Amino acid sequence: MFKCSGCGEERDTFRVLSLSDTSTGKSGKGEAHLVETCHFCGRANTVVIMEKSGAIPYLEADSGSFKTLCSLDCRGLEPTKFKLGGGFRVSASNSKTVFDDVALADEEWTEYDATAKESLSIMEVESRFVKRK
Repeated sequence: MFKCSGCGEERDTFRVLSLSDTSTGKSGKGEAHLVETCHFCGRANTVVIMEKSGAIPYLEADSGSFKTLCSLDCRGLEPTKFKLGGGFRVSASNSKTVFDDVALADEEWTEYDATAKESLSIMEVESRFVKRK
């Protein structure tokens, strides 16, 4: 979810951002992964997923710590809440089993690795935003 930096209005719906989906802003210059106008103040706002985002491994040793998943260039919007979607790849640490298109929208995932004969899980997924200049 995002809130407008101009007036503070926050819509109660999540927006889907994807590296493969872009739109052109009102000015016709440049593209963004989210282009919208604030319903309250009319301000034109954009969000761009920075180029080096994505495909960052989160390993078993990283458990309990935060890692950068993506970097956003927000113009006129401030992120307030984040919800993971699908498309993640999980590799079992005790075998070569790979699970593709894993969905983390429910902030957890469980599966059984038949090769290693053990249960796998991703639990209590948390997120936070860090402002960078």
